[in-house]
Amino acid sequence: MEHDRIGQISAFFADKNAGIDIFKLMKLLYIANRQCLFRYAHPMFFDTMSSASSGVVLHHTRSRIINADFYEKYIRCDANLIVHALSPTVEDFDELSEANVEILEKVWEDHGHQTDLELRDYMECLYHEINKNKEITFLDILKAVGNLDPEYHYNEILYFRDLDEMFRKYENDSVIKE
Repeated sequence: MEHDRIGQISAFFADKNAGIDIFKLMKLLYIANRQCLFRYAHPMFFDTMSSASSGVVLHHTRSRIINADFYEKYIRCDANLIVHALSPTVEDFDELSEANVEILEKVWEDHGHQTDLELRDYMECLYHEINKNKEITFLDILKAVGNLDPEYHYNEILYFRDLDEMFRKYENDSVIKE
């Protein structure tokens, strides 16, 4: 499910750095998702995104990491907003495809050394879909990366996002009934 995938991706990056600032993590997650959209016209995850003065914000992911144990199998966030991996081996990441891991490795290789602020500046200069205080849609990203049929792929993404939400609701309802 999507929440496991985001937890596993977060653990991947947190393990690479023996803990990672949540703001840097948000940017690395965005870059990885953008790369996936560029290569495959499909995201790794469906979170709602926007830009702010501090950079890109992944709304559900950020609040779930800070406020809850939603990803408790994979990561924990301490009082200083540093995210630590609990399940650091890629073999444990059953929600990630080989293509996902390849993208994550490349994102870390290219950007893991950068600070949160360096990543923000880099993204604001090069990622044309990012405008301060604006929602960023998958359609915006598809257009920015030069997708040849962004509307078609955007509608496909919305369809799969709705399916994922439906399965998550079914999964939650099943757990409650048991």
